[in-house]
Amino acid sequence: MDTTGVSEKAVYDALSGVFCKGGKNADLKQLDKIQELIKQHAKNKGLAALLQSYNVNFVCNVAQTLLEDGIFSDKKKKKKRFANKLVSNPAPCLCLQPTSPALSKTEVESVTMNTDSGQMSAQNKMLEHEPVISATEQQPPEPFTARIHLPYGVQHRLLVEIQHVLEEACFEFAKRTNPAILEKNGWDCSEAAELNLFVKELGSHSLGQPVTSATNDTILIADLVSSISKIRHAAVHRERLSTSGVDRAFEDSEHLLTFLGDDKRVQRIKDLRHDIGHLLGELDQKEREVDSILESKRNKINEQRQELQRLEEIALQDAET
Repeated sequence: MDTTGVSEKAVYDALSGVFCKGGKNADLKQLDKIQELIKQHAKNKGLAALLQSYNVNFVCNVAQTLLEDGIFSDKKKKKKRFANKLVSNPAPCLCLQPTSPALSKTEVESVTMNTDSGQMSAQNKMLEHEPVISATEQQPPEPFTARIHLPYGVQHRLLVEIQHVLEEACFEFAKRTNPAILEKNGWDCSEAAELNLFVKELGSHSLGQPVTSATNDTILIADLVSSISKIRHAAVHRERLSTSGVDRAFEDSEHLLTFLGDDKRVQRIKDLRHDIGHLLGELDQKEREVDSILESKRNKINEQRQELQRLEEIALQDAET
């Protein structure tokens, strides 16, 4: 069952009567209590229609995100959240810690272990914002699956790691080719300047130079300056990226590192991108298997319901004769 079509707005509309402003339900945050309350109102017309197509765990996760963000209790937040948006699905958010250590392969693999132990709800939270990062409209050769989203912690660490790698690469490039930039700004280490400042300085000296991507697309440095700056912006301002947005962050990072001639870090980003893509593929397969089982059970229940209805009609006819 593909859940990408479910929007926050649809879930809000179906549950606005359950989590009303001023009521005790508007402040709920615990997933188990939210799930219990949704099940109690499962026969409500709007909610019943939603649950016929999408599993209750997904709807509960979306509701939890809306409750945590105060959308049910604050009309101003609701208006801002849904302004000029027809579809907006929840996903993990991101924040900045430039000095965080790199994500190891063990940490990436641990997400799969956590999923197996019952934490699938984190991957089901989705937010279909427009991707905030794009150096080119060309799709990557192997884009991440759109069905499954990374858990909050992993997506956070990924963005932090990407930013840290790019800051190191920019500092070393400037030190090697144009140390005057570092002297002018008083940057004596890679942590001394934010990523957006690094790329703006480098871009001002190379705006007309092209970069050739892995797919042989030509990208101007001016475009990379804009897209790479958005990586830092998304981290600092906790913007929520779709899975394709995360993938484009990897892609744009590879483009910048290619321009800087940093083959070692290009490979580092590629390896991390490959590991995350493999993880998402495994999670997607598990989600499809679960959906298949649920669909099979749902069909069986419908068949039993139809059989009961048929037997009831026969009994009524016998009683009338």
